[in-house]
Amino acid sequence: MKRLIATQQFIVRQLALFGAMLFLVHTTVSQASSPITEQNTFAIAAIVNDKIITIRDLRNRVRLVTAISKINVNAKNSNRLHKQVLWQLIDEELEQQEINRLQITISRKEINAAKSMMERRFNVPKGKLNEFITAKNIDKADAISQLKTSLGWTRAVRRRFINHLKINDDEIDLIIKKVKDNIGKPQFNVSEILIPINDLNNERRAKELAEKLYGDLKRGANFNQIARGFSAAATAINNGKMGWILSGQLSPVLDDPLKILEKGQITKPIKTQNGYYLLKLHDRRLLLKFDPSKIRVTLLQMLIQTSLESANSEMLITPKIRGLLSKVTTCGQLKKVSTNIENASIRELGQFYMGELSSELKVLISNSKVGVPTTPVRIEEGTSILSVCNRITPPSNIPSRAEVERRLQREKLENLARKYLRDLRRDAFIEIRI
Repeated sequence: MKRLIATQQFIVRQLALFGAMLFLVHTTVSQASSPITEQNTFAIAAIVNDKIITIRDLRNRVRLVTAISKINVNAKNSNRLHKQVLWQLIDEELEQQEINRLQITISRKEINAAKSMMERRFNVPKGKLNEFITAKNIDKADAISQLKTSLGWTRAVRRRFINHLKINDDEIDLIIKKVKDNIGKPQFNVSEILIPINDLNNERRAKELAEKLYGDLKRGANFNQIARGFSAAATAINNGKMGWILSGQLSPVLDDPLKILEKGQITKPIKTQNGYYLLKLHDRRLLLKFDPSKIRVTLLQMLIQTSLESANSEMLITPKIRGLLSKVTTCGQLKKVSTNIENASIRELGQFYMGELSSELKVLISNSKVGVPTTPVRIEEGTSILSVCNRITPPSNIPSRAEVERRLQREKLENLARKYLRDLRRDAFIEIRI
């Protein structure tokens, strides 16, 4: 069951990456004049074993990518972008050839299920995906073909590696210990874009594209859209969002720049073994066992209206009232006691997150025991005494063993899938014609 969850998450990612290509804004993208755009549409862009990728195939995919990311294509970057996108098409062709070799077939039922998943993810009315595709001027047959490739590749990866996803207890213990050891230390809320280095031959192209995207981002391009359109990381499904990570969780080459970034800033391209990373820092905080601002409290107030004479007195409540309150341990008892106190009334204030309260109220009730009245406080209407009737602590920031296992399985499956594709690329005959 746990392995099935990991593969289902992999399927969702594959469909989301495909679905991102359909999520287009119906705009005209400026196509700068270049040797690529001037060539015959049926000319060969690349040969992958015994299959060809045409200039038309490449041109169509570039339109999709630029529409997703909303980057500007000009004479300076056009060829570079075309070559990077061409490698994406080459990888897809290798995946499809492996699907054919394994004789994997995708049923109409699976395609319909995938369509339904995409409709939910992109808020398309049920059964209206075909209309959505048509409205975006995307060829329906080509879209279905790409969807089949995405589903087939997921099946191929699952078939090959389903028995390699076992996570041992020591791996889980290590992650949980690391989280506990880092309580009180910095956390970073980060998004990422990964431009992969497939082999030594494309390292220069990957660097050039990463630098070009960095420039676009500095000029105001949308990070989320570029992550969807270009990132090879698993987080591309979620606009590149990694979420909250611990200081030291990433390799030093990625972790160190985060420590000096200001909120909202983006790193320059960072070279790693996998490729070039662009990291964006959204926020930073200290890791706590739980977020104290998410504690929910239900508050009851006893208000004692006071005369002008008593309001000017330093004594907020009489010794008699203080004695009555000292015996109260529940909100029910406070309500009952209020009936024996002159000019006292009860107000049920309701439920609040601690983050919604004023700093004075936070101090007053943060250390108050449930049911025990707080210290009296003078307010405009008289003397206020609060009681916390219920306190709900939010989920722990320390992940459960099941959560850690699922994350490790997902990461392992992603790494194995990348290696699988690298092996296919290494053994293939690939000829670039542009």
